[in-house]
Amino acid sequence: MPPLIQVACAVIAENGRLFAARRGPSRRNAGLWELPGGKLESGESAKACIVRECREELGLDVDPVEEWPPVRHEEPGLNLALIPVVCRRTGGALKPTEHVETGWFEPRRLRTLAWSPADIPVVEHWLSGRSALPELTDGR
Repeated sequence: MPPLIQVACAVIAENGRLFAARRGPSRRNAGLWELPGGKLESGESAKACIVRECREELGLDVDPVEEWPPVRHEEPGLNLALIPVVCRRTGGALKPTEHVETGWFEPRRLRTLAWSPADIPVVEHWLSGRSALPELTDGR
């Protein structure tokens, strides 16, 4: 079994919609949708990773609010612990560098997207309404 890789993903919701990004063509699970994020660097927390990754890959500033339990995912050549981090978007201008498409999706639309397998349990958890993060409105 390959070594365990720790990856954080951003759970960003606004106005009842969840933010998702579609993976670029040169990456594992190319073309599939994911909650954006990345590998934790040595000594880095999941929350710090999400702040860095959202800024680097999306041009967005986020405030990490809550961390959910990790989701374990294994497939040939991959042993992953995906750590969901619920975030509020606080600023920045969306400029994806690693993704070919992004969007804000209503709950009924989320299940129609082709998801990267590790992200499916996180999306289902969000759909179940278990997040403690209060819903944001346009009036923030």
